[in-house]
Amino acid sequence: MFKLRSGPRLDLTIFFATDIHGSDVCFRKILAAPDFYKADVVVLGGDLTGKMIVPVLKAHDGWEARYLSSTVHLDGESGVRAFEKTVSDAGYYPFRTTVEQLNHEGAAGKDHVFKEQVIRRLQMWDELATGHLPIYVAPGNDDDMYVDDVLAQSRNFINAEAVEVELPGGYRLYSTGWTNRTPWHTPRELDEPELLERLERILAGMTDPHKAIFNFHVPPKDSGLDTCFEVNERLEVVSELGQPKLTSAGSSAVRDILTRLQPAASLHGHIHESRGMSRIGRTVAFNPGSEYTEGILRGVLLSLKGDQIERHQFTSG
Repeated sequence: MFKLRSGPRLDLTIFFATDIHGSDVCFRKILAAPDFYKADVVVLGGDLTGKMIVPVLKAHDGWEARYLSSTVHLDGESGVRAFEKTVSDAGYYPFRTTVEQLNHEGAAGKDHVFKEQVIRRLQMWDELATGHLPIYVAPGNDDDMYVDDVLAQSRNFINAEAVEVELPGGYRLYSTGWTNRTPWHTPRELDEPELLERLERILAGMTDPHKAIFNFHVPPKDSGLDTCFEVNERLEVVSELGQPKLTSAGSSAVRDILTRLQPAASLHGHIHESRGMSRIGRTVAFNPGSEYTEGILRGVLLSLKGDQIERHQFTSG
C-alpha cells in the first residue's frame, strides 16, 4: 500500500499522466489527482488533443451521428447532450451541423472546425483548472503547433517545452514533446540525430542531473516502455508467422541522453500500451500508459528524497 507522507519527510511528490488525447473526463480526473494523492506538482505529458470531429447532424425527426462505425439516432436535447458527453469523454469533438453545411465545408472546412474544437476544449480545460495546481505540459508529436499559442494565453497551463522549470525541493524539470519519426508523420517529429541535438540544447544549462527530472514524450529505445505492434507506411500492422509483430518504437537519442546524464527520474508516454517502469543505470524511467478512449486515467505517482525516488505507485481511475 502506498502511504503518503509517512516515514521520512519527502522533498517532492509528482503526479504524472500523459496521452489523454482530448478526453474530457480524463482531464477532470487530473484536476482531482493532487488533492487525492497529496501531490505537490502535476505534470501532463504530450498529446493533449483528440484525433477527430464527430458531426451531429440535424435530421427531420431529431439528430443523428456516425460514431464507431454505427449510425446513432438521438431523441431530444437530453439525448444529444448525453451523446456529446460520451464522445467528449472518449477524446473526440462533437459538433452540431447539417448535411448541407457539412458537404459545403469540404475538407478544408472540416480542418477548420477541428482546429476550432481543439482550441475550445483547451480553453475550457484552462477555465476548469482555475483554483487547482498549475499543470506543466509539453505538447506531444500529435499536437499541432497552434496548441502552443493556446497554452501561451492560458492561466493554468505552463508550457514546459524546452525550458528549465524549477520545482519544489530544488529539483528541475526538463521537457520536450518532440519524438523520433513515426509512420503517421505527425507535426512534431525529428530524425534521431536532430532529436539528440534538441535534447542537448534543452539540457545545456543543467548543473545537477541527480536532481533533474526529464519529461520526454517518447520513451528510450529498447526499454520495455516502447513496445508496440509494428506498423508499415500504409499504417497496417505487420505480421510475422501469422502473428502481429512487436517492435521497439522508442528513441535511441533519448536512451543516449539518459545513459550519459543519469537524471533522478524520467517520464514518458507516446506508446499507450507499454505501461511500466524501467531502469537505465541509476535512472528510473516511467510510462503510465493511456486508456483515454475508455475514460480511464492512467498515471504514476512518484515521491523523491534527495536524488532518489523513495517510492512510486502506478494509478488508474
